[in-house]
Amino acid sequence: MLDLSNLTLTKIQELVLTRKCKIYDILLAYKNNYELNKDINGYIEFFDDSLEIAKRYDDCLKNCELEDLPLIGMLIAVKDNISIKDKSLTCASEILKGYISPYDATVIKRLKNKGAILIGRTNMDEFAMGSTCEFSYYGATLNPLNREYVIGGSSGGSAAVVAAFQAPFSLGSDTGGSVRLPASFSGILGFKPSYGGLSRYGLASYASSFDQIGFFSHSIEDIALILKHTCGSDKMDSTSVDIFDDFYPLKIESLQSKNLAVIKELGEDLMDKNVANSFAKFKLDLLSKGINIKEVSIEEINFILSIYYTISPVEASSNLARYTGLCYGKRISESLSLNDFYFKHRSNFFSEEVKRRIVLGNYLLSEGYDSKYYAKACEILQNLIIPKFNKLFESCDFIITPTSFVKPFRLGLDFDDPVKMYYSDICTVIANLIGAPAISLPYSKDEEGLSIGMQIIGRSKKDFELLSFSKNVIRELGLNGI
Repeated sequence: MLDLSNLTLTKIQELVLTRKCKIYDILLAYKNNYELNKDINGYIEFFDDSLEIAKRYDDCLKNCELEDLPLIGMLIAVKDNISIKDKSLTCASEILKGYISPYDATVIKRLKNKGAILIGRTNMDEFAMGSTCEFSYYGATLNPLNREYVIGGSSGGSAAVVAAFQAPFSLGSDTGGSVRLPASFSGILGFKPSYGGLSRYGLASYASSFDQIGFFSHSIEDIALILKHTCGSDKMDSTSVDIFDDFYPLKIESLQSKNLAVIKELGEDLMDKNVANSFAKFKLDLLSKGINIKEVSIEEINFILSIYYTISPVEASSNLARYTGLCYGKRISESLSLNDFYFKHRSNFFSEEVKRRIVLGNYLLSEGYDSKYYAKACEILQNLIIPKFNKLFESCDFIITPTSFVKPFRLGLDFDDPVKMYYSDICTVIANLIGAPAISLPYSKDEEGLSIGMQIIGRSKKDFELLSFSKNVIRELGLNGI
C-alpha cells in the first residue's frame, strides 16, 4: 500500500492528475504524521483551512474545472518570517505575537496562483538569528533523527517537518546558511538560490544584503519545479533578478570532466573528525566518476566570518528598529513615557540572541566605528572577496565544501557559546556573501545516526545548472537520503 506521507511533489502531482488519489487524503496523511509527532515542534501552526482548500481543488479536478494550475495539490509548509495573507506572522518572537499579515509575499502569491496549498507555519530561531533553532519564543525544534540533538537553524522548523514527513516540501530563509545547515543536520536537501533569484518581498528582513528564501525537500526535481514557478524579477523587490533556466528540465548527464574547486584554507584539520572523513570520501567518490578536483588558495577566506558578523548585525539592528510595540504586535498596557515604552517592549519581548546582535550592530554603527568596521567590511567584500570568487569560477564549474565543519550538537550545549554557534556557518556564509546559489546534499551518517551533509556552490544566476549537476551527483553516487 502506498504511503501517502512519503511522497515527492512530482509524485503527488501524478497521483492527483490521474485521479488515483485525492489531495485531501494526502494532506490528511501528513497532518496525521504531525499529530503523532508534535513534540518535534516543527510547526508553530498547522493550517486547518488547508483541508478545505484541498477539498475545493479535489472538486475542481472531479468536475474537470481545472484551470492553468501547474502546482495543483502541492503541499508546502512556510517559515514563520514569510508573509501569508490573513495568517499570523511572528518570526517566532513574542514582540510580534498577535500580528496578522495583511498581504502575501511574492513567492507565496506565485505559489497560490499556481495551485499550491500552504499547510502551516514552521518554527525558527527568533528573527532568523541562530544556528540551532533553540532561540524561539515557541521553544526549541528537535532533530527527528535524534531528539537529543539540535536540528540547526534558523530554519529548523522547516527542515524538521520535511525530515519527519509532516510536509513534502517547505520554504525557509537563508542569511548565512539557515537553510543548508538544518538540511545537513536532518539528512535532507536544502537549497539557497542566487541572491535576488527569488523575490524577498514579504520576507521579514534580518540582513537585507544576504537574506534569501530557500527550499527543503527530499527531491531535487521538486526543488527545480518550485524554483521554476517562483523565480524571476519582481517589481516589488528592486534586488530581484531573472535567473538562467537553460538546464530546466533537469537532464541526466555524465559527471565526467566537470571541474570542481576545494578551498585550501577550509582544511580538514579544522573539521570534526567524522566530517573530515566524510568530506575526504566525498572527494574520492567524485574523482572516481571522472570529475576533476583542484585545490585553490583563497587567503581572504579567513575574513569571511568577520565580514559576515560585521555586516549582518548592522543590518539587523537597522531592520529591527521598527519593532517597538508601537505599530503592531504585543503591547504592554501601562502608562509609560515614549523612552520607557520602547525600552520595556524591546527588553521584555526580544530574546537574548536578538538583543546581542542588535547591541553589536549598534556598536558597529556608532560614531567612529562605522568606518573602522562596517565600511571596511563592505569594502573588503566588494573589492577582494567577490572578485576573487568570480575569478575562481572562470576556471571551475562548482566549489565543494562540507555543509558544516561541525556535526549536530546536543540541545542546550552551545546555548551560551555564541562564538561556537557562529563558527558552524563558516562554509555556508560564502554563498551568501557572493550572492551565489548553493545546495546541501545528505551524504553520510556517523555512528550516532547523525547526518553529515556536503555543500556545492554554483555560479550566480546559474541555479538550474547547479541543480542539474546535483541531480547527477545524487544519481551517480547513489545518495538517496539519510
